[in-house]
Amino acid sequence: MNSTIIKSVLVLAALSQVEQTQAVSLVSNEQGIFSKLIQEENEAANLDKEAQDAKDRKKQQMIDAEAEYEKNVAEEEAEDKVKAEKDAEDMEERLKEEKHNKAVADH
Repeated sequence: MNSTIIKSVLVLAALSQVEQTQAVSLVSNEQGIFSKLIQEENEAANLDKEAQDAKDRKKQQMIDAEAEYEKNVAEEEAEDKVKAEKDAEDMEERLKEEKHNKAVADH
């Protein structure tokens, strides 16, 4: 009888251990599921942030490119103005020389 009681106690202890192991495994699995959901939400938020950052960088690049373009256009217009003034001065000088040469040739 003693051995039957001991066997019963051992079986109950083993079953208790199995049930406890299964309970711990179940809780651990649930925590894993929630951790995974939280991780997925964080990854989605990170992707959204990265996309917004990329849009912001692209917008800034466009602003910078437009400013650079306007600067280049202004420089080119200034250069064209200086060249036109120089061409006008050269033309005036040539006209003066031609008048002078014609006047010398007429005498």
